[in-house]
Amino acid sequence: MYYIVEQGLHILWFLLSPVAGELLLKYSSRANIKTLLISSALLFSPILIGYSYTFPYFNEILFFVILSTSYTFIVQLINPQTKITIFVVSVFGLFGLACLSKIAGTITVEEKWEFENYKIEYKKDQGFSGGPLYTYKLSRYTNVPIYIKELEIKVAIKDTLEGCSINFPENQLTFDKCVHNDGRPALTIENR
Repeated sequence: MYYIVEQGLHILWFLLSPVAGELLLKYSSRANIKTLLISSALLFSPILIGYSYTFPYFNEILFFVILSTSYTFIVQLINPQTKITIFVVSVFGLFGLACLSKIAGTITVEEKWEFENYKIEYKKDQGFSGGPLYTYKLSRYTNVPIYIKELEIKVAIKDTLEGCSINFPENQLTFDKCVHNDGRPALTIENR
């Protein structure tokens, strides 16, 4: 559900995957489609173990390519009536998810800080009713800077909202969001 709220109307682009699959069937060879599917699946594999790409929308593009190329192989194995059923169900299902994302709420990044290979985001999660939930999300860039991994999420409570210090105990990090003499907040790594 959190993914649906975060992505919002980007899910509508997935509605085009059967259309893109049909275009691939018409204008591309089976070998090219297979190569595209395998390369996209290999690029998508780090996402399955908790990493994301730092390029904007790259995760979604990979997922779209996998959906489109998978569609081409599935429709070659089934009869035309089932093909139409799959097309209609996928269109209505994804449209329903897109509508649900608009009534489920919004998530916005209020502030972002980067230190060495760490990134901290201060997010506001506003549901369809009630007050917002504020969180601090700690992420770390890998040795290959095209990947980033979410390490910990800390819910902002009164102490963290009014004070300076935010502890991330699982990763032994303390983030001091107050500005110091050098004009920047500080990130302290404990026991190192």
